[in-house]
Amino acid sequence: MAHGHDEPLSANLVLVETAIPRSEDSVYVNYTLDKQIVFAVNRDVRYAQGIAIQNVIDALRKKYGPESAALNGNYPPHNDGEITKMWWLVDEQGNVLQKVKMNPDTYTPLGCASNYEGFEVISQVRSLYRDAEGNKAAATYCDSLIYLYVEVGDGSGAQIVSSTRTFLIDNALMRRSSLAFAQGLRAQSQQKKKQELQNANRAKPNL
Repeated sequence: MAHGHDEPLSANLVLVETAIPRSEDSVYVNYTLDKQIVFAVNRDVRYAQGIAIQNVIDALRKKYGPESAALNGNYPPHNDGEITKMWWLVDEQGNVLQKVKMNPDTYTPLGCASNYEGFEVISQVRSLYRDAEGNKAAATYCDSLIYLYVEVGDGSGAQIVSSTRTFLIDNALMRRSSLAFAQGLRAQSQQKKKQELQNANRAKPNL
């Protein structure tokens, strides 16, 4: 559990760890005032028996459809064997965006952050909360998207994959739950001040 005073309670929970194949699943949870919301899931899998990279890519495309974008490190791949990163961007209507442009500065589709590490997820939630407190939380197009990010291969040209990392994040849900928490706390604070004022107005001085 990682949180500060009056900040969203954000947790990185390891839910499942198996031996064959060795995998570790993590779930990111936002605790709003009245419920828990899962907005991101991460899965790391290490394979005792290597898998042909083309088999991995074919399986991903069969499960999720054609990818929105792919890279070999920070460069466009010439073929499937050079792919190390793949993205599927889904809009609010459930449509997978196709042939999305890569941002040359961030090396991510549309420049949206999508390959968070755990501490970055929690940092993003806290940032959203603080922005909401300061009424500065302007939504962007990236905030409306669901991102599926997968790491495969290592860019060496080897045709065998020994591990994969899959990260799924619902940016809109993360944003909504963070803002709901901030707004709920603000409402609680205002109610508390109102009650304190009412009590003060009823109180009689003992002179």
